[in-house]
Amino acid sequence: MACGYYDQAHLTRDWRKLAGCTPCAWIAAELPSVQDTPRQAGAS
Repeated sequence: MACGYYDQAHLTRDWRKLAGCTPCAWIAAELPSVQDTPRQAGAS
C-alpha cells in the first residue's frame, strides 16, 4: 500500500507488463541457486 498498490494482483499485473513474466518466474530465473532449506544445528 505504501508503494501505491491496492493488492498483490495489482503489483503482479504491473510486474508482468514491466518484466514480461510474473515475479515468481522472474526470481526463479534470476536466482536459480537460491533454495529454501532448513539450517543445520550449530551452523552460523
